[in-house]
Amino acid sequence: MRAPSVTDDRLIARLVPGRCHTQVIHRMNITTRLADAEIIIIDGAMGTELQRRDVPLNFEIWSAAALLSHPHLVQEIHVDYIRAGAEIQIAATYNTAPHVINPSSFDTTSRELTATALQLVREGIDVAEPAHPVWIAGSISTTVESRRKEMLDISMLRDSFTEHAENLAEQGCDLLMLEMMLTHDFAMDIDFQCEIAAIAKRTGLPVWAGIAVKMAESGTLHLQDGSEDSGEALRTGIEAILAEGVDVAGIMHSEVGATLPALDLLERYWLGPVAVYPNSGRYKRPHWYFDSLIEPEKFAAAAMQWVQRDVKAIGGCCGLGPEHIAALSKALGRMS
Repeated sequence: MRAPSVTDDRLIARLVPGRCHTQVIHRMNITTRLADAEIIIIDGAMGTELQRRDVPLNFEIWSAAALLSHPHLVQEIHVDYIRAGAEIQIAATYNTAPHVINPSSFDTTSRELTATALQLVREGIDVAEPAHPVWIAGSISTTVESRRKEMLDISMLRDSFTEHAENLAEQGCDLLMLEMMLTHDFAMDIDFQCEIAAIAKRTGLPVWAGIAVKMAESGTLHLQDGSEDSGEALRTGIEAILAEGVDVAGIMHSEVGATLPALDLLERYWLGPVAVYPNSGRYKRPHWYFDSLIEPEKFAAAAMQWVQRDVKAIGGCCGLGPEHIAALSKALGRMS
Protein backbone atom coordinates (compact mmCIF):
# COMPACT_ATOMS: atom_id res chain seq x y z
CA MET A 1 0.00 0.00 0.00
CA ARG A 2 1.36 3.41 -0.93
CA ALA A 3 1.08 6.86 0.56
CA PRO A 4 -0.81 9.61 -1.28
CA SER A 5 1.14 10.69 -4.35
CA VAL A 6 3.40 13.70 -4.08
CA THR A 7 3.94 13.84 -7.83
CA ASP A 8 0.66 15.40 -8.98
CA ASP A 9 0.82 18.64 -10.99
CA ARG A 10 0.52 21.44 -8.48
CA LEU A 11 2.14 24.42 -6.83
CA ILE A 12 4.11 23.54 -3.74
CA ALA A 13 4.59 26.27 -1.16
CA ARG A 14 7.20 25.93 1.55
CA LEU A 15 8.38 28.34 4.16
CA VAL A 16 12.01 29.23 3.58
CA PRO A 17 13.97 29.45 6.87
CA GLY A 18 15.15 32.93 7.66
CA ARG A 19 12.75 34.65 5.27
CA CYS A 20 9.40 36.32 5.88
CA HIS A 21 7.71 35.06 2.75
CA THR A 22 6.70 31.76 1.24
CA GLN A 23 8.68 30.38 -1.71
CA VAL A 24 6.43 28.84 -4.36
CA ILE A 25 7.89 26.30 -6.77
CA HIS A 26 5.96 24.62 -9.58
CA ARG A 27 6.19 20.86 -9.07
CA MET A 28 4.91 18.84 -11.98
CA ASN A 29 4.42 15.12 -12.17
CA ILE A 30 7.75 13.44 -13.05
CA THR A 31 6.10 11.72 -16.01
CA THR A 32 4.93 15.11 -17.28
CA ARG A 33 8.45 16.44 -16.80
CA LEU A 34 9.77 13.63 -19.00
CA ALA A 35 7.69 14.98 -21.88
CA ASP A 36 9.56 18.30 -21.74
CA ALA A 37 12.31 19.02 -24.22
CA GLU A 38 14.83 19.77 -21.44
CA ILE A 39 17.01 16.97 -20.12
CA ILE A 40 16.33 15.87 -16.55
CA ILE A 41 19.52 15.93 -14.47
CA ILE A 42 19.94 13.03 -12.05
CA ASP A 43 22.40 13.17 -9.17
CA GLY A 44 25.73 11.35 -8.97
CA ALA A 45 27.05 8.54 -6.80
CA MET A 46 26.39 8.26 -3.08
CA GLY A 47 28.46 5.26 -1.98
CA THR A 48 31.70 6.19 -3.71
CA GLU A 49 31.26 9.84 -2.79
CA LEU A 50 31.06 8.78 0.85
CA GLN A 51 34.28 6.83 0.39
CA ARG A 52 35.92 9.87 -1.22
CA ARG A 53 35.00 11.79 1.95
CA ASP A 54 36.79 9.16 4.08
CA VAL A 55 33.74 7.16 5.14
CA PRO A 56 34.59 3.44 5.32
CA LEU A 57 32.36 1.13 3.26
CA ASN A 58 31.17 -2.11 4.79
CA PHE A 59 31.35 -5.68 3.48
CA GLU A 60 27.88 -6.54 4.81
CA ILE A 61 25.75 -3.54 3.85
CA TRP A 62 28.22 -1.31 1.96
CA SER A 63 27.22 2.37 1.95
CA ALA A 64 24.08 1.81 4.07
CA ALA A 65 26.35 1.75 7.13
CA ALA A 66 26.88 5.50 6.66
CA LEU A 67 23.20 6.12 7.42
CA LEU A 68 24.10 5.10 10.97
CA SER A 69 27.67 6.38 11.28
CA HIS A 70 27.78 9.49 9.07
CA PRO A 71 24.23 10.74 8.39
CA HIS A 72 25.46 14.34 8.23
CA LEU A 73 27.67 13.47 5.26
CA VAL A 74 24.82 11.70 3.45
CA GLN A 75 22.77 14.87 3.83
CA GLU A 76 25.73 17.02 2.77
CA ILE A 77 26.16 14.99 -0.42
CA HIS A 78 22.50 15.47 -1.31
CA VAL A 79 22.95 19.22 -0.79
CA ASP A 80 26.01 19.25 -3.05
CA TYR A 81 24.17 17.45 -5.86
CA ILE A 82 21.17 19.76 -5.63
CA ARG A 83 23.44 22.80 -5.79
CA ALA A 84 25.17 21.22 -8.80
CA GLY A 85 21.80 21.23 -10.58
CA ALA A 86 20.44 17.71 -9.94
CA GLU A 87 16.66 17.47 -10.21
CA ILE A 88 16.36 13.83 -9.15
CA GLN A 89 17.86 12.83 -5.81
CA ILE A 90 18.24 9.07 -5.36
CA ALA A 91 17.80 8.21 -1.68
CA ALA A 92 20.54 6.10 -0.10
CA THR A 93 18.32 2.99 -0.04
CA TYR A 94 20.44 0.99 -2.50
CA ASN A 95 21.46 -1.39 0.30
CA THR A 96 18.52 -1.12 2.71
CA ALA A 97 16.25 -3.95 1.51
CA PRO A 98 15.28 -6.52 4.17
CA HIS A 99 17.30 -9.36 2.63
CA VAL A 100 20.46 -7.23 3.03
CA ILE A 101 19.87 -5.47 6.35
CA ASN A 102 17.86 -7.83 8.52
CA PRO A 103 20.37 -10.75 8.48
CA SER A 104 23.31 -8.38 9.07
CA SER A 105 25.16 -7.76 12.33
CA PHE A 106 23.85 -4.18 12.49
CA ASP A 107 21.35 -3.33 15.23
CA THR A 108 18.75 -1.83 12.93
CA THR A 109 16.06 -2.84 10.46
CA SER A 110 15.41 -2.28 6.79
CA ARG A 111 12.44 -0.07 7.60
CA GLU A 112 14.44 2.12 10.00
CA LEU A 113 17.34 2.65 7.60
CA THR A 114 15.02 3.36 4.68
CA ALA A 115 13.18 6.00 6.74
CA THR A 116 16.51 7.57 7.71
CA ALA A 117 17.64 7.73 4.08
CA LEU A 118 14.43 9.47 2.98
CA GLN A 119 14.61 11.93 5.87
CA LEU A 120 18.18 12.87 4.93
CA VAL A 121 17.10 13.61 1.34
CA ARG A 122 14.33 15.90 2.58
CA GLU A 123 16.69 17.65 4.97
CA GLY A 124 19.17 18.11 2.12
CA ILE A 125 16.49 19.73 -0.03
CA ASP A 126 15.58 22.09 2.82
CA VAL A 127 19.22 23.08 3.36
CA ALA A 128 19.94 23.56 -0.36
CA GLU A 129 16.80 25.65 -0.96
CA PRO A 130 16.80 24.88 -4.71
CA ALA A 131 15.20 27.23 -7.20
CA HIS A 132 14.37 24.20 -9.35
CA PRO A 133 12.01 21.32 -8.46
CA VAL A 134 13.59 18.19 -6.95
CA TRP A 135 12.08 14.73 -7.15
CA ILE A 136 13.04 11.93 -4.75
CA ALA A 137 13.76 8.48 -6.15
CA GLY A 138 13.77 5.39 -3.96
CA SER A 139 16.60 3.05 -4.92
CA ILE A 140 15.94 -0.69 -5.28
CA SER A 141 18.93 -2.77 -6.30
CA THR A 142 20.00 -6.35 -6.90
CA THR A 143 22.81 -5.99 -4.39
CA VAL A 144 23.45 -9.01 -2.18
CA GLU A 145 26.74 -7.92 -0.59
CA SER A 146 27.86 -10.56 1.95
CA ARG A 147 25.32 -13.09 0.62
CA ARG A 148 26.96 -13.34 -2.80
CA LYS A 149 28.01 -16.98 -2.36
CA GLU A 150 24.57 -18.47 -1.86
CA MET A 151 21.58 -18.77 -4.17
CA LEU A 152 18.89 -16.89 -2.29
CA ASP A 153 15.39 -18.28 -1.95
CA ILE A 154 13.07 -16.62 -4.45
CA SER A 155 10.10 -16.64 -2.10
CA MET A 156 12.20 -14.80 0.51
CA LEU A 157 13.43 -12.32 -2.10
CA ARG A 158 9.91 -11.71 -3.35
CA ASP A 159 8.79 -10.83 0.18
CA SER A 160 11.88 -8.66 0.73
CA PHE A 161 11.50 -6.61 -2.45
CA THR A 162 7.76 -6.25 -1.92
CA GLU A 163 8.32 -4.89 1.59
CA HIS A 164 11.10 -2.60 0.38
CA ALA A 165 9.06 -1.16 -2.50
CA GLU A 166 6.00 -0.63 -0.31
CA ASN A 167 8.10 1.03 2.39
CA LEU A 168 9.64 3.42 -0.14
CA ALA A 169 6.20 4.30 -1.46
CA GLU A 170 4.85 4.88 2.05
CA GLN A 171 7.83 7.16 2.76
CA GLY A 172 6.73 9.42 -0.09
CA CYS A 173 9.11 8.72 -2.97
CA ASP A 174 8.21 10.26 -6.32
CA LEU A 175 9.54 7.31 -8.32
CA LEU A 176 11.39 4.04 -7.87
CA MET A 177 14.83 3.60 -9.42
CA LEU A 178 15.75 -0.03 -10.11
CA GLU A 179 19.55 -0.24 -10.03
CA MET A 180 21.98 -2.92 -11.20
CA MET A 181 19.29 -4.88 -13.00
CA LEU A 182 20.58 -7.92 -14.94
CA THR A 183 24.04 -7.45 -13.46
CA HIS A 184 24.74 -11.04 -12.52
CA ASP A 185 23.27 -14.52 -12.35
CA PHE A 186 24.71 -15.50 -8.95
CA ALA A 187 22.73 -15.32 -5.69
CA MET A 188 19.66 -14.00 -7.51
CA ASP A 189 18.12 -15.70 -10.53
CA ILE A 190 17.99 -13.53 -13.68
CA ASP A 191 14.30 -14.34 -14.22
CA PHE A 192 13.53 -13.10 -10.72
CA GLN A 193 15.44 -9.87 -11.34
CA CYS A 194 12.92 -9.13 -14.09
CA GLU A 195 10.11 -9.77 -11.62
CA ILE A 196 11.43 -6.94 -9.41
CA ALA A 197 10.05 -4.49 -11.97
CA ALA A 198 6.57 -5.98 -11.59
CA ILE A 199 6.85 -5.78 -7.80
CA ALA A 200 7.82 -2.11 -8.02
CA LYS A 201 5.00 -1.30 -10.45
CA ARG A 202 2.43 -2.57 -7.96
CA THR A 203 3.14 0.48 -5.75
CA GLY A 204 1.62 2.73 -8.38
CA LEU A 205 4.80 4.82 -8.58
CA PRO A 206 6.71 5.45 -11.82
CA VAL A 207 9.43 2.81 -12.23
CA TRP A 208 12.78 3.47 -13.92
CA ALA A 209 14.73 0.30 -14.74
CA GLY A 210 18.51 0.71 -14.79
CA ILE A 211 20.21 -2.04 -16.78
CA ALA A 212 23.93 -2.65 -16.19
CA VAL A 213 26.14 -3.96 -18.99
CA LYS A 214 29.78 -4.63 -19.68
CA MET A 215 31.56 -4.39 -23.00
CA ALA A 216 34.26 -6.91 -23.82
CA GLU A 217 37.35 -5.94 -25.82
CA SER A 218 35.66 -7.53 -28.83
CA GLY A 219 32.81 -5.02 -28.48
CA THR A 220 30.36 -7.66 -27.23
CA LEU A 221 27.92 -6.54 -24.54
CA HIS A 222 27.16 -8.97 -21.74
CA LEU A 223 26.06 -9.18 -18.11
CA GLN A 224 28.24 -6.87 -16.06
CA ASP A 225 29.30 -9.61 -13.65
CA GLY A 226 28.94 -12.40 -16.20
CA SER A 227 31.23 -13.99 -18.76
CA GLU A 228 31.48 -12.74 -22.33
CA ASP A 229 29.12 -15.51 -23.46
CA SER A 230 26.33 -14.10 -21.29
CA GLY A 231 25.29 -11.72 -24.06
CA GLU A 232 22.22 -13.78 -24.89
CA ALA A 233 21.16 -13.76 -21.23
CA LEU A 234 21.50 -9.97 -21.28
CA ARG A 235 19.34 -9.59 -24.38
CA THR A 236 16.68 -11.97 -23.09
CA GLY A 237 16.68 -10.21 -19.73
CA ILE A 238 16.31 -6.74 -21.28
CA GLU A 239 13.29 -7.89 -23.27
CA ALA A 240 11.73 -9.52 -20.21
CA ILE A 241 12.23 -6.66 -17.75
CA LEU A 242 10.92 -4.04 -20.19
CA ALA A 243 7.84 -6.19 -20.78
CA GLU A 244 6.87 -5.57 -17.15
CA GLY A 245 5.64 -2.09 -18.06
CA VAL A 246 8.42 0.13 -16.70
CA ASP A 247 8.15 3.86 -17.35
CA VAL A 248 11.79 4.59 -18.21
CA ALA A 249 14.57 2.27 -19.36
CA GLY A 250 18.12 3.20 -18.47
CA ILE A 251 21.69 2.20 -19.15
CA MET A 252 23.09 2.53 -15.65
CA HIS A 253 26.12 1.44 -13.62
CA SER A 254 28.04 0.82 -16.85
CA GLU A 255 31.24 2.40 -18.13
CA VAL A 256 30.92 5.67 -20.02
CA GLY A 257 32.52 4.06 -23.10
CA ALA A 258 29.93 1.26 -23.17
CA THR A 259 26.97 3.65 -23.17
CA LEU A 260 26.52 4.32 -26.89
CA PRO A 261 26.70 0.63 -27.88
CA ALA A 262 24.33 -0.15 -25.01
CA LEU A 263 21.88 2.46 -26.31
CA ASP A 264 22.03 0.74 -29.71
CA LEU A 265 21.09 -2.53 -28.01
CA LEU A 266 18.34 -0.97 -25.93
CA GLU A 267 16.72 0.57 -29.02
CA ARG A 268 15.96 -2.92 -30.30
CA TYR A 269 13.55 -3.48 -27.44
CA TRP A 270 12.43 -0.05 -26.22
CA LEU A 271 10.81 3.02 -27.76
CA GLY A 272 10.02 4.89 -24.54
CA PRO A 273 12.02 7.42 -22.47
CA VAL A 274 15.67 6.54 -21.81
CA ALA A 275 17.98 7.50 -18.94
CA VAL A 276 21.77 7.20 -18.74
CA TYR A 277 23.58 6.87 -15.41
CA PRO A 278 27.14 5.55 -15.98
CA ASN A 279 30.05 4.97 -13.64
CA SER A 280 33.79 5.52 -13.92
CA GLY A 281 36.70 3.85 -12.17
CA ARG A 282 36.91 0.31 -10.85
CA TYR A 283 35.57 -1.70 -7.94
CA LYS A 284 37.20 -4.24 -5.66
CA ARG A 285 34.92 -5.08 -2.77
CA PRO A 286 34.15 -3.09 -0.77
CA HIS A 287 36.08 -0.11 -2.18
CA TRP A 288 36.00 1.97 -5.33
CA TYR A 289 39.25 2.99 -7.03
CA PHE A 290 39.40 6.39 -8.66
CA ASP A 291 42.62 5.92 -10.66
CA SER A 292 40.84 5.76 -14.04
CA LEU A 293 38.13 8.33 -13.40
CA ILE A 294 36.80 10.34 -16.32
CA GLU A 295 37.29 14.10 -15.99
CA PRO A 296 34.11 16.16 -15.45
CA GLU A 297 34.44 18.03 -18.77
CA LYS A 298 34.92 14.77 -20.71
CA PHE A 299 31.89 13.28 -18.95
CA ALA A 300 29.84 16.31 -19.96
CA ALA A 301 31.07 16.01 -23.56
CA ALA A 302 30.03 12.34 -23.64
CA ALA A 303 26.65 13.34 -22.20
CA MET A 304 26.08 15.68 -25.14
CA GLN A 305 26.38 12.64 -27.43
CA TRP A 306 23.65 10.93 -25.42
CA VAL A 307 21.48 14.03 -25.70
CA GLN A 308 21.78 13.68 -29.49
CA ARG A 309 20.37 10.17 -29.07
CA ASP A 310 17.25 11.66 -27.44
CA VAL A 311 18.14 10.46 -23.94
CA LYS A 312 15.74 12.15 -21.52
CA ALA A 313 17.61 11.96 -18.19
CA ILE A 314 21.33 11.89 -17.36
CA GLY A 315 23.31 11.49 -14.15
CA GLY A 316 26.26 9.56 -12.84
CA CYS A 317 26.92 6.57 -10.63
CA CYS A 318 30.00 5.12 -8.93
CA GLY A 319 33.02 7.40 -9.16
CA LEU A 320 31.08 10.37 -10.54
CA GLY A 321 30.57 13.15 -8.01
CA PRO A 322 29.13 16.66 -7.68
CA GLU A 323 31.80 18.13 -9.96
CA HIS A 324 30.62 15.83 -12.78
CA ILE A 325 27.00 16.82 -12.29
CA ALA A 326 28.00 20.50 -12.19
CA ALA A 327 29.87 20.08 -15.49
CA LEU A 328 26.79 18.40 -16.97
CA SER A 329 24.56 21.25 -15.75
CA LYS A 330 26.92 23.79 -17.31
CA ALA A 331 27.00 21.92 -20.62
CA LEU A 332 23.19 21.86 -20.65
CA GLY A 333 23.08 25.61 -20.04
CA ARG A 334 21.62 25.36 -16.53
CA MET A 335 24.63 26.89 -14.76
CA SER A 336 27.19 29.52 -15.77
